[in-house]
Amino acid sequence: MPAHFRTIALIGKPDAERIAETLPELYRHLTQRGLRVIVEQDCAGFITGVAPEVGSFTDIGEQCDLAVVIGGDGTLLTSARYLAQFDIPLIGVNLGSLGFLVDISPQDALGCLDEIVDCYDAVTFFEQPVREVGSQKPGTAGDDADGFRAGGGHG
Repeated sequence: MPAHFRTIALIGKPDAERIAETLPELYRHLTQRGLRVIVEQDCAGFITGVAPEVGSFTDIGEQCDLAVVIGGDGTLLTSARYLAQFDIPLIGVNLGSLGFLVDISPQDALGCLDEIVDCYDAVTFFEQPVREVGSQKPGTAGDDADGFRAGGGHG
């Protein structure tokens, strides 16, 4: 996992309500922050006035540090299936009425993304190698103290 989120993917459900407002707003905000943004090819038409960098799920997986999925739980799960082999974290912006996995509202999306990018930049994240069972010294913390990787699971 990269030390900083510098290249961010925008993935969306093309027929979702409000995608035409939400996706361009996120694109403008992230590019104004100086971040490289790759828009998934099925959603690139929602960006007008500029020619965004466009990519397939493979391009996104190979080049991006973070993927922002705009839609609902189904869109997030579909994106996760395509991107799982690349081990990049996903963040969901909910355009549906109820989201269990995708819980950031479009109204809160810019602030949440800023917090995620800023906090990730401010903190040194690390992954410890997997230890062999029984290698832990008495009185030291176990796996629970290792922290979570941004992509999910323990480090």
